[in-house]
Amino acid sequence: MHLPPSATRAAAAAAATTTRWRPRALVQTAITSPSNPTVKHLASLVSSKPYRLEHEQLVVFGRSAISDLARHAGIIVVATFGSGPTAGISLPASRRLHPPHTQISREVARKIAGTASATAETLALVDFPAWASSRSASTPAHEWLAAHLPPTAPRLLVLNGLQDPGNVGTLFRTASAFGWHAVALTGAAAVDPWNDKVMRAAKATALVVPWRRLDDGGEGKGWDGVAEWCRRQSRAPRVWIADTVVDAAAAEAPVPSEEAPPTVLILSGEAHGVMGNPIPVSALVNAGAEVRRVAVPMPGGVADSLNVAMAGSVLMWELSVRGNGGLQVSKATTVPCPR
Repeated sequence: MHLPPSATRAAAAAAATTTRWRPRALVQTAITSPSNPTVKHLASLVSSKPYRLEHEQLVVFGRSAISDLARHAGIIVVATFGSGPTAGISLPASRRLHPPHTQISREVARKIAGTASATAETLALVDFPAWASSRSASTPAHEWLAAHLPPTAPRLLVLNGLQDPGNVGTLFRTASAFGWHAVALTGAAAVDPWNDKVMRAAKATALVVPWRRLDDGGEGKGWDGVAEWCRRQSRAPRVWIADTVVDAAAAEAPVPSEEAPPTVLILSGEAHGVMGNPIPVSALVNAGAEVRRVAVPMPGGVADSLNVAMAGSVLMWELSVRGNGGLQVSKATTVPCPR
């Protein structure tokens, strides 16, 4: 997983601004009762979005995901839980602070996870990263984007009304793998990236790739924030709106990745696409962005579209590594995206 430079800053400072829950029960070597206060806290973090936001913590499941997170300086693993003394979690020798480990029974693990999955038998309590703190979320969207995207060739993924946890988790994992710097989410019904199903599909990369909801109201937020960020770029950003089919005759030449301008890829909701999730094309164009529709060619002729996670993964690879050389591209003037 790729850790953006901003994620390594001031994790301790973020913790200082919020009184995060620290379980007294961690002095125990084992927890066997589902009614233990620590178990109740962990179970509430898994099941309740308001509770997660209140405490700015969440639960990560799976040895591999926890081991990966523990390698990043910007991630604070408060404690781990599972069977055995270390539950198979690999922690780097260079880590100064090894989180305490508490043994738990299978019954307790199932209580916390709400499932009997074997993956759920190893878990960790993790603080929100600094970029996800309530203070950071209160900043205007364009300022947040400027703070978490690099000045050179930034790549922003916008998930426009996506509701399926598996798709969103897969896209976070792909964004991390292909070096996309941040994710923005739109739509009141969009899934919460802290959702347990998202975190499992993402292999916890939603803790590593900075993300921000856009539809949270207030000045400078929402799509206007994306437009304002585009306006402030030294080079005209290229905004790619993923679609199922575009005019292949309007294909453009490849853009080498080392010369790529600021890039925004918009993936719209699974069921209704861009028709059901309006995009303010005019505002983006007025902000100086070059807006295009883009689609993945499918010469096989059987399927007429791809799952949004599959299509998004192909598009992220092509746009970040090859430019748009293997894609179908056309201007966005015909996209049904009203202001």
